[in-house]
Amino acid sequence: MKMRPKVSKCVRGFITIPFMPGGKIAMPAPLLEDLVEYGDGTPATVEQMSLDVTHFLNWTAEPELEARKKTGTMVLIYPDDFCRSSLLLNAPHLG
Repeated sequence: MKMRPKVSKCVRGFITIPFMPGGKIAMPAPLLEDLVEYGDGTPATVEQMSLDVTHFLNWTAEPELEARKKTGTMVLIYPDDFCRSSLLLNAPHLG
């Protein structure tokens, strides 16, 4: 497990990024509390906004994911139905 590097003190104008050499970067924090207003009243916390950004980036990377899931489900259901129908139709002849 990679341990977070120790930063001695916060310097004004820097934010802590634990996965960089030195552990800090000179840029403003990209997300702040209450930066957006959700229509359904969801609190606009940094965690919620980062989750939304992550889901959006995943959707832009794979916009056809829902169609692939639907196709995959059908590919699994139809052969199963065919096998069950075949067994039911041939059951009187099996024994």
